[in-house]
Formats: sequence, C-alpha cells, structure tokens
Amino acid sequence: MNAFLSALLTASLSGTAAALVLIAGKKRLVSRFGGTWYYYVWLPVLALFLCGVRPEVPALSQMKAELTAPQQITQLSVPAPEAEPGGGANADTAATFAANPYAIAETATVPLPDIGALLLLIYLTGVAASLLVTAAGYVRFLRRTIDREPVFVRGGMEVYLTSRVVSPVLTGFFKQKLILPDIDMAEDELELILRHEGVHRRRRDIWYKAAVALVRALHWFNPAAYWMERTIGEACEYACDEAVTKAMAPAEKLRYSQMILHVASCRTPALALGFSDSAKQLKRRFLHMNTPRKARRTILASLLAAVMMVSVFCLSTFVLAQDTTLTDKNGGLYTYYNISKSMEENIANTLGLPSPDNPSPSVSVISKPYIDQDAKKVTNLNRTEPVYQVQIGWKSKAADLWGAQVKTADVAGRTVSYAFLGEAAQYQDDPILNELVSKQIAFELTYQPDPRYGAYDHTAFISALIDQGVYVFEEVTPAEEFAPIMESTLYVNVPNEMGGVSGVEAGTIGLKKLTRYTNETKIDETWSGRVQVNQDIDGGQGVALGNGILVAAGQTLAIDIKEVTDAMPTINVAIWDDTANTAVDWMPNLASGHRYYYTPGEIDAGHRYRVVVSTAETQGDIADIDVYTY
Repeated sequence: MNAFLSALLTASLSGTAAALVLIAGKKRLVSRFGGTWYYYVWLPVLALFLCGVRPEVPALSQMKAELTAPQQITQLSVPAPEAEPGGGANADTAATFAANPYAIAETATVPLPDIGALLLLIYLTGVAASLLVTAAGYVRFLRRTIDREPVFVRGGMEVYLTSRVVSPVLTGFFKQKLILPDIDMAEDELELILRHEGVHRRRRDIWYKAAVALVRALHWFNPAAYWMERTIGEACEYACDEAVTKAMAPAEKLRYSQMILHVASCRTPALALGFSDSAKQLKRRFLHMNTPRKARRTILASLLAAVMMVSVFCLSTFVLAQDTTLTDKNGGLYTYYNISKSMEENIANTLGLPSPDNPSPSVSVISKPYIDQDAKKVTNLNRTEPVYQVQIGWKSKAADLWGAQVKTADVAGRTVSYAFLGEAAQYQDDPILNELVSKQIAFELTYQPDPRYGAYDHTAFISALIDQGVYVFEEVTPAEEFAPIMESTLYVNVPNEMGGVSGVEAGTIGLKKLTRYTNETKIDETWSGRVQVNQDIDGGQGVALGNGILVAAGQTLAIDIKEVTDAMPTINVAIWDDTANTAVDWMPNLASGHRYYYTPGEIDAGHRYRVVVSTAETQGDIADIDVYTY
C-alpha cells in the first residue's frame, strides 16, 4: 500500500480508538471532571488523527506522474542470452545478443493500473470535496446573514441583527462578528449572550472548531471523525457555560438557563459557534452548570488522559506494524543444513569440528545476509532498507575466539552464547545485532523446513548448536560501507594489426544495494516511476523504459529498482546499445532495493543506451524503476 495511505490508516485507527473511549465515557467524564476539561482533552485526540497524515513529496510527485497522460510503452523482442562457456565473462553474452538484435514489435499507449494511486486519488477527491462543502457553507452563511452595517461593537466583536437567524452565532477568524436574531430580547438576556460569546472569542474556539473540521475532512471516510466533531461541539458549550456561570448565584444560573432555552434553536455552519442543541444536550448543560468540580481531580484526570492517549497511539501503531508469521521468505534467519549428510555431520561441520566427511573443518558461515533495523533478513518479500551486512556462523565452545567477550541471551528458555570477533567487536553493544541473536534463535527453534527439499529435525539441530557452540559475528558492515554485490569488466573483440582480434575493455557492469547512501546526483533521466512489466514467456519479451539515454564519457547508467510486488518479486533487466545495435548485458531475477549499473569504456562512451525489463515470475505486475545517468 502507498506509504501515505498506510500512515493515514494508522492515524485514523489510533485516533478512532482514543475518540471512542472519550465518547463512551462522556457522561461520566463531564460529570466528574467538568466540561472545560472534557473540551480540551480532545486536543491530543486530534493530534492522534493527524499523526501520520504527513504527505511525502516523493509519493505525491509519483502520484502526479501516474495520474497524468498514460505512459508510452514500447514492446521489444529480447533475445535470451546463452549460457557462458565455463562461467566466463560477458563477452560471449554480448556476441550472442549481437547475432540476434532487438526487433521493435509494436508501440502502444497502455494505461498502468495501480490500486494504490487510485485509492489515493479517491481519498484526495474526498478531502477536497469535504473542504469545499465546508468552506462554501461558511461563505454562503456569511453572505446570507451579514448584509448591513453592525448595530454596535462590544469587546472587539461586531454585533449584527438579522431576521435570517433564530439564535446567536459567532463567526470570523481574525475579526469576530456576532450575529443576533432580530427578535424581542430582554436587556439581561442580551448581556448574558454577550458574556457567553465573549468567552468563545477569548478562547479562540472558532480556530479550535476549524481544526476539528480539518481533521474531519482529512478523515472523511471515517464515521468516528463526524461523531468526534459533534461531541467536541457539545463539549465547547459545556466549557463556555462553566466559564460564564462560575461565579453566579443559583438565581443567576437559572436566568442563564432560561436564556439558553429561549435562543437555542438555530442550526449553524461548520465554522461558526451557535446555541444549537438537542433537548438531551440542553438537559446535560443545565445539569453540569450546577455540578461543582475539584481542581485536584481535574489535574489528575488530565495526566491520566495524556497517558491514555499516548498508550492508545503506541498500541495502535504496534498492532499495525506487526508482521505476519515470520518465515525464511519474509525475514527469518536460519542455519544452513545439508540434507545429504547426517545430523552428526551437520553439527560437526557447522561448529568447525572434525567429521568423517571433513577432517579439516572450518566454520560453516550462513552467508552474508543484509539486515534491516528490525533485525530481520532483507529478502524479496521483506523489501526493507538494510542497515548492516553481517557474516555470521557458529564455532565450537572449545574454539579459540581470539579474546572476544562471550555474551549470553535467554531465548525461549535456552541460554545462547554469542560473540563478536575481530573488528566486529566494536558492534557488540549494538541493539539491532543483539536483537538479531534472539530473533534468529527464537525463529530457528520453531522453524519447519520444507519437506519437499528433504525432511530433518531442525529444532534438534539448532538445540545441539546452542548446547555445543557459540553464535559468532565475524564481520559487520554498516550500510555506508556496503561494497558492490557484483562488479566485473566487460570486453569486446576488435580487429588488430596482426589480422586477428584483441579483447578491448568495453566498460564496467555492477550491482549494489540501494540505501540512503546511494544518492548520486542525476545528470539525465529517461524513466522515473511505475511500469507494467510483462511476463517473459520464452526469453523474448520486454518493455523498454523511455526512448534511450546518452551516456557520455565518465558517466554511469543507473537502473534503480525501487519497488516490486509480492506477485512479481523479481524482474529481468537488459541494457541495449542503440548506437552500436548490440546488447551490453542482461541481469535476471533482480529484486527491489538494487541498483544495476553500467559505465561504458572509452570505445562505447557517447552511445545511446536503452533499458528493457521483463519478468520470469508466474505473472507480470507493476514495478517502480528509475533509469538515469550520474
């Protein structure tokens, strides 16, 4: 889901949870702590509704590009590269492509369906409509009611008389205007009305009400937002009544109540303050006016309310952030087990101990997984940004750990020994890596291998490793120091003076992880955004990204695969030299979070290059890709 919509949903659910608590307890809370407290305790709830509604400029820019004219997509026939003899360099691959060049099949205008962009468009349309209706109603009310000069000014408020309202209404953000019904009104009633509206003015309740209207517009799809708006409007009157009647005698409170009954009948627009109340609400207002409050209780209630709001937000965010069941596909780490060998041989080989099949053992390393900030492995289905690359494995407890300090962690009732070796020792207090130990062991103790690839007891295997071994970090590399995953030099054969051919350097091809540190300044761009990638059925289909791009001497062509989907977790990428009409390189099964790059050599600099994508997955889908030079 679009990151903005995900943040919006988080904010809406957390705000709703807090709002429902306050609405459900309204009668008891107002009775016990007063209307003023109940009115202002809604402010943190508004913050919850807004926390997460943070439009991200890249996301909105991308949406704008998606919702404009349809993308122009060129379908190309892409030949599949032949296997390189003996696993050699890519010269044979280039020759194979050159023998069977791309042929343009068709050019078509293809709409790119994207449910995320569609939902975002619907949401923004709803927000705009809600704000427009609110603003239009406010402007229409002012034009209909204020059509003459004020009759007098009181406390900075311009007071108007009109027959088009039947109860007092206070409006205006910077210059307040009080609109009174043109009816017979006793002098003391007018004085009470002016005192009531003066409290609204001093407290700037019109701004509060505008903030509530904004939140309701941002969450127009959520019924709780409308319920909250009505409840805050009611609480606003409770708070105002308390301020007006605080020092009144019982007889004065009675007269004040009679005034409210006399004028409380007008429906007001969203951005105005009026006396409109239901019979039940009026009854509650009169009851609350005569209920004394204790300041100490109110302060304590405020502290409890603040704790409640923070707790609700943290709980809702925690629930939304929970992953589905952890697997090796979505981030779970597990220790390699060779199913062709016995349990005893696997334990010995993993711990670096002698065994019949391995008399000269060494530590069996899991590999060098990339780890995210949640201490999970970055995979095709856990497409998060890596913060570390770690080389991890097991050593026997009898092994020389080079003076490393052995630490312990209690995981699922087991005591796990672990250590950071060599230069990795500087990370021994890193919270992510310490959590990695607990998270991996907890996962391994319940991990069930796929029986299609050989059945064995993984729990027994990992239990033996815990008993006999130490989990070790041999290397830790932070994201800012990531080396390329792969980088190689391409060669092309050219005629020489002897009548034969010589291999000449044609450029450098490479692959690296995308992190916040891979942010080179773009020189030119041929594609940025989403594209519908086709399934590569027979190795000959592909979609060209843009119309090609000129790569000058010293420049690098970058293909940033920013996001793919669960349905299509990998894509194939080919680079084609349009100038020479030959293939450069082809890289299959690339996942998101990778940059595939090419720096032409001297003989190919200044050529125009085209990037073509396809997928070997069971179906095609949308991918988010940038193609540019730097």
